[in-house]
Amino acid sequence: MKTLSSTFFKAHDFIFVISIIFICCNPTYDHPSDGKVLPINCIPQEQSLWCWAACTEMVIKHIDPSNNITQCDQAYRSMPQNACCTTNPCCYRQMDSECNHTNWPIFDQYGFSCKDTYTHSDFLSWKKMLLQIDNDKPMCLTYNFHGAGAHMIVMSGYKIVDGDLELYLIDPYSSYNDNQVNPVEIRFVPLEFVRSDYRHELGRCYYDIYRNNSSLQN
Repeated sequence: MKTLSSTFFKAHDFIFVISIIFICCNPTYDHPSDGKVLPINCIPQEQSLWCWAACTEMVIKHIDPSNNITQCDQAYRSMPQNACCTTNPCCYRQMDSECNHTNWPIFDQYGFSCKDTYTHSDFLSWKKMLLQIDNDKPMCLTYNFHGAGAHMIVMSGYKIVDGDLELYLIDPYSSYNDNQVNPVEIRFVPLEFVRSDYRHELGRCYYDIYRNNSSLQN
């Protein structure tokens, strides 16, 4: 991951685009369930580049509520060895630019396993995505913005209404600023828009996330 964008989509920016998609090529989705939303605690990212850490924290704490994972600890663990200090500086001096960095999720360092579409070269069909939710497995999705930048969000649900499929997305950035961390942004978004629009393409996705030696493994 190169640079994480500090922005996320706003619904009013895409009304026209979504309308065209629905008029021209809106498929019908047939699935045994009409919808499901996982009860995930929505956790905002604590630094401008920590969307990956916030998404990891949300997913791990959903699977294992007793886990004490923090975003600052993830930032420290993902730094090169001996990059700064022998103790964890990121949980004491979070505003250090050295700690506020981008990364991919490090589930393995917290006793979790997962798959991702980059390593496994998988195409996540809409059926596979819904089955993840049906099996109580939230996903981490990456938006690669056209030109430069990326942003990670959590998919934690879906609904099908009159044959139209929308995904339930949690954006950890929302109204973040340097003075305070505001509530995260949550909304249902049509699948077609999640995969691609004039601003982004769907990038690396993390799925089949489970705690090692747990019943969540398939």
